[in-house]
Parts: sequence; structure tokens; C-alpha cells
Amino acid sequence: MYYLCGGEINCTTMTFAFYLKDKNKKEGTPLILIISHHNKKFKKSTGIIVKPEFFKKQRVKDEEVNKKLRQMENILNEHLNQFSKDEEVSKVLEYAVWMATGKKISLDENTEPEEKKPTFFEYFYDYATRETPQKRQRRNTLKIITECMGDKHDWEDIDTAYYFRLVQKLKDKNYSVNYIGSVIKKLKTVMSEGYKLKYHNNTDYHQFKSPMEEASTIYLTKAELDRLWKLELTNETERKSRDAFLLGCYTGLRFSDFSRLSKENIRGGLIYITQKKTSGAVVIPASPKVMTILKRNGGVAPYVDQTVLNRTIKVVCFKAGISEMVESTKSVGDRHETKMVEKYTLVSSHTARRTCATLLYQSGVPAAQVMQITGHKSERDFYRYIRTTKEENAQALKSNPFFK
Repeated sequence: MYYLCGGEINCTTMTFAFYLKDKNKKEGTPLILIISHHNKKFKKSTGIIVKPEFFKKQRVKDEEVNKKLRQMENILNEHLNQFSKDEEVSKVLEYAVWMATGKKISLDENTEPEEKKPTFFEYFYDYATRETPQKRQRRNTLKIITECMGDKHDWEDIDTAYYFRLVQKLKDKNYSVNYIGSVIKKLKTVMSEGYKLKYHNNTDYHQFKSPMEEASTIYLTKAELDRLWKLELTNETERKSRDAFLLGCYTGLRFSDFSRLSKENIRGGLIYITQKKTSGAVVIPASPKVMTILKRNGGVAPYVDQTVLNRTIKVVCFKAGISEMVESTKSVGDRHETKMVEKYTLVSSHTARRTCATLLYQSGVPAAQVMQITGHKSERDFYRYIRTTKEENAQALKSNPFFK
């Protein structure tokens, strides 16, 4: 028997302690149990999510959780010592965690512990923290769902009633229809993955609707792009934001792609790049303006944080005189608000990609060819994406022989 001191076996060849997987994740991170034995480390996630601020001196500000930690410690202290073999250490570590979390398993050498199925929120946390371009949006979705519904629900609780309550709470918080749709879409993805992995048998999520509405978005005209190109800027952040935005306009790439563009992506006058969001490869003509922007920024796209770009490009567009009044419709909860605003206030990093697609289409490039650049898979999505006013459409039709 070995005396416990601060969560460690008092022995020169074996120690154990609890650690946070990522102490910088304020919203919560898994608690890991690590045993050090004969210069080897044995790790096991406890399946317990802890906010770093609540974890101090090997204890959590939750007595129920602390009971589980003490139970793990007692099992390790009872079954291990400095003479334990590696196989035994691994087995007892597994046993201690499973016993403390409610799984009654045997230490019999021939008995393997049943695989623990993660709870809905444990799995959602894993989904939200994967390395992906959508990591920030996924984490925000998890945060919003827990704020609206709490974090005590499990797989079978995510039913139709849960869905209706969640949607109503999001409306009450005045989120837009499209944002609510994106939250529900991610919720359905988590439920679908859990179902395929046999973590649950709840199929109610098939009936969840992801509401969407036509976004009131804009694009820049060729004349407006020319004004941006010629604009003299002395502020370094404004200049970099303008150059980065124009790269998006002249390539049709998303921010996650045009922000990492470099001369190494260009061969024979063509840009070769694999899109981060879809993993699809696209090939785009490298226009002289793209080459000029890369050259004056040392051969690479100017680095600007997307939040900074979205804020600064509005200032730059205002300076370029992109201030005509346009109609903007925005959903606020159950209401729709329409008002006239100055065009520069609606410009963001995504406006660049929409501008490229719209101008190419207006210039007569077939939709199928534009889609090869933008990476759209269906014409339906593409036509919803481009922006052409009724007046612009009529002007284009004037040259058609039918109207002569």
C-alpha cells in the first residue's frame, strides 16, 4: 500500500496526477489521468470536462466530480506499486477510470472493458475542437447551444421538442434566420455522426429543418474595383486589407484560400490551389493584378486577420467612394427589417468571392466555367450565390436578337 500525497503515489518509480488537456480552453477541457512508471507515461482521459478556472490542486469545484477523482486514486493506490508491470499499470488505469465513471468491469485478465460511449456534449466538444477551417464556427455553435439549452442533455434527449425549443430560444435572442439554420445544420451533423458510430438510436434529427433565407448581400462593380485598385493608401493595415480583398475579387477564392496564396501556387500563368473548406482542387488564371499584388507583398498574400479585414475594408471602400444607398433586408428573430444603407457598410471578405463570380457571369462566361473556379457543385447553389439586379439582367438581354 502506498501513501497518497497531493494525488501522487509516494514512490520513486511511480507517480500519478490529473492534468487538463488544454488549460487555455476556458469553456472546458478534458481531465487527463497520467501515471509515470519506470520512465514511461500512461495516459487516460477521464471523460470529465472541466473549466480550467475550476481546477486547482488536483481538485474541481464540484464535489460529485471530486468523488470520482478520489475513487480513481483509491483504486490506483490499492492495485499498483513500484513492482507493477506495464501491462498491469495500463489495465488498472483503465479499470480505475471506468469504475469511477459508473462502468462496473472486472480486473479479470481475460475481460476487456466495454468501450465507453461519449455523451452528446462530450462528442460535440470533440467535433467543435477538431482542426478544421470551421473550428471557430463550431465552437461558437456549441457555446450558443449550451447557453440556450444547458449541457445536461444526452443523445436521446435531442428530440423534436428539443429542436423546437432551441429554435425559439435562438429567435428570442434575435439571431438571423440563416444563423439559426447554420446552428441546426451543425447540430444535425453531430447527431448524424453519433448515429453512424452507434452512440445512439435517436432518429428525430432527420426531421430538423435548417431554415435559410436569401441573404441581402452585395457585390462590387468593375468600376468600383478599379477605384479600389487606384486608391492611394498610406495606412499599412488599410493597404494590406485592400490588397487581400482584391486578391479575393480577382481569384474567386475564399478568405481561407486567398489569404495563403503565394507565387509558389502559380505555374504557367495559372493558380493551382486546394480549397481548405472542401479539399477540392481548383485552377484559376493568374491575372496581372494578382501578380502585382503578390510582388508588392514579397511574393505572398498580405497577412490580415479576417476580423480586421472585415472591419478595415469598409473604411477603405468608403474612401473609394463606394457609398451609394442600397436596400438591406435582415431577419431579427421572427421579424424582417428592411432599410437603406450605404453600400460600403455591407462589404466583407466574402464580398470579394461573390464579386468575382458575379462579374464573370455578367461578362458572358458560362456558369459551368465559373463554377470550375468557385468550386460550386450545383447550378442551383451557384445561381443563388451570384448577384445580378433586374436592371442589369435587362441591359444584358437588350443585345439579344430577340429584342432587336
